[in-house]
Amino acid sequence: MKRALNLAIAWVLFLLAYNVALLLCPVGILYAFVRRVFIDSLSELFFDLAYIYDVVINVSWGDFLNDVFRKRKRGYQYGDPNDSISRVLGKNKELFTLSKFEAWVAKQLNRIDQNHVEKAAK
Repeated sequence: MKRALNLAIAWVLFLLAYNVALLLCPVGILYAFVRRVFIDSLSELFFDLAYIYDVVINVSWGDFLNDVFRKRKRGYQYGDPNDSISRVLGKNKELFTLSKFEAWVAKQLNRIDQNHVEKAAK
């Protein structure tokens, strides 16, 4: 019974957060964009948003990515809400446990931002 109640509470909180994010994020991003064009750095906003999306993808796709790429439970696991995909790729690069596809993704990220996955792993 307690497990079902915890699941129901978690589901309601997820739906609430998701819907509030859908409603408020576009306005907040637009406001921050306009404000930072004139006052602060836009690049910091985009880096912060990219990191948050990276973490969301890591958490939401963690089980799938572990089942596909960490079949033998080797290497650093996906799905931790304290990690980004970039960090997991960087950790697995250090451990020499990247699949060919993961190595390709890491290479593309490193082409965009020099040593991206290595910096994320620290």
